[in-house]
This record gives sequence, C-alpha cells and structure tokens, in this order.
Amino acid sequence: MIPAEEGAKAIIDSLTDGWNAHDAKAFAAVFRVDANFTNVFGIELLGREAIARGHAQIFAGMFRDSTLRLDTPKVTPLGEGLAWVGAHWQMSGAYDPQGAPWPDRRGVMHFVAVDDDGTWQIAAFTNMDLPPDSQVAASREQLTRGSQP
Repeated sequence: MIPAEEGAKAIIDSLTDGWNAHDAKAFAAVFRVDANFTNVFGIELLGREAIARGHAQIFAGMFRDSTLRLDTPKVTPLGEGLAWVGAHWQMSGAYDPQGAPWPDRRGVMHFVAVDDDGTWQIAAFTNMDLPPDSQVAASREQLTRGSQP
C-alpha cells in the first residue's frame, strides 16, 4: 500500500501537470468516477466526466493562459487508505469571468483522498480563493486572542 503522503503528492503533481497543460482529461484523471468537486465560485460538479467537461470549458476560456503552482500538501491520515489533504496554490495568467486579466491569485484546496486498489484518487474536493494577506493577518490575530470580530 502506498502511504497517504506519497499518494497525496502524486495527486498534487498530476493536478498541477494537468492544469498547466490545460488538459482537462489529465486534470480530472485523479478524481474518482463518482467524485464531488466544488470550485472557488461554489459550483459543484459531480463525477469525473463532469469535472473533465467543466475544465475543458474553462481551459479554453478564462484559464487558457493560466499557470498553477501547488505547495507541498499537508496530509492527515484518517485510517487505512483514507486521508484529508490540504494544499495552498498560486495562479497567474487567468482572466476573470468577464474576460479581463485577473490579478495573480492564491488559495487553498482541500480534498479527501482514497486509496483505490493502490492508486490514490480524490473522492471529494473543495477549492477557495484566499483574501488579501492583511485580512488573513487580522483574522488570525482575532482567533489567537480569542476575541470577537
């Protein structure tokens, strides 16, 4: 059995390679056939085929010139063959939904990874943009002080 950390790293590498090649099938290949995918806009895609179709559209449009970089994932094993994975990402070269150049972005993705007969795949995935550093710092300060907003 491949350790969760190794499986998560392979998934991250495949997601990055698929995205940067703008290859929707390659990007979606690491998702289970019945995977649940939620993007930064809260749009949910159900199943690998829907994930591939949706990404084919955005790779031809708003993300056609984008480049994605994913950091080393943080992996929390949840039992044999199951893990919670988080990774921060950075993106450049995208266009917003109206077609204007989108400033460089950053965010975080989380997913549940499952070992399916020796191959780690994503069962459930959610992705979000992160707010500006100043907002994150203010929120972090409130959380660590235990104060209310």
